[in-house]
Amino acid sequence: MALETGSFISDLNSSNPQSSDSVSQADDHIRLIKSTVKATFPNVTGAVTKTHSQINDLLEKAGGTMTGNLTLAGAPSSSLHAATKAYVDSGDSSKVDATRTISTGTGLTGGGDLSANRTLSISSGGVGSTQIADAAVTTAKIADAAVTPAKLSQVLTRATSQATTSGNTKDFNDIPSWVRRITIQFQGVSLGAAGIVRIQIGDSGGLETSGYVGTSGLVSFHSYSITNGIGVDLNSSTLTFSGIVTLENISGNMWVSSHTLGASGGYLVLGGAHKELSATLDRLQVAATDTAGATSGSISFDAGSVNIFYE
Repeated sequence: MALETGSFISDLNSSNPQSSDSVSQADDHIRLIKSTVKATFPNVTGAVTKTHSQINDLLEKAGGTMTGNLTLAGAPSSSLHAATKAYVDSGDSSKVDATRTISTGTGLTGGGDLSANRTLSISSGGVGSTQIADAAVTTAKIADAAVTPAKLSQVLTRATSQATTSGNTKDFNDIPSWVRRITIQFQGVSLGAAGIVRIQIGDSGGLETSGYVGTSGLVSFHSYSITNGIGVDLNSSTLTFSGIVTLENISGNMWVSSHTLGASGGYLVLGGAHKELSATLDRLQVAATDTAGATSGSISFDAGSVNIFYE
């Protein structure tokens, strides 16, 4: 009699039992069918109500296509959980739409929509006082040595030099409102007859012609002129002198100097000079010399100090 062996439904032979098999082995076939069915569906403890079509349409674990909506139990609590539509919509609501644009405004370039990375740049000359709030830029925000005198237009601005070879007035107009220091430079100036040089100042109403208080005099105890340097008359071994010598660039490589010093004995030392260099000034020397400007071992400094300040 044909009786197969098996553990699951797939092991059953649909050709058994054969017609020639004896009826006495029918119970063996029934027991085999029951054991394979129970082994194949070990966890089925109730009625299976799904139709064969519904069972056949079950979504594969490896993936598949759903023909209807899937309702989730709630928002995901783990990074690998499926996300509900409400959860996704909530996250999207905080994102900026790619069609939103960045406008650069005055002095900036590089704007556009958010469909790509944007780099904002300051256009040349695009940032002025109207774009910077009062007190917005402080020394703490500027790196040391980041701003040099050559980049500052309002430190020392030189007007156009005017020749004093004729006429009796030389006007310098349109002086900016931010000016707080004016140095008037003279180089080899002389008058055609005995007189003085008058300086007047004014505003939008014109030059002021009255109300000045002051005096000027020519002090001449003794004087020395040298050609190998700017001479400062300190011809004394007993007096101490204090004061200022000013050097200023008037045009090109031409420099003018003036000095006013006071001596411990009640004397004044006044003077001025000019010198044109062959290239840009980059050094100076202060020396003790004789009255002809020559250094020697017999004349040397013996007190005080000297320093320079430049702007």
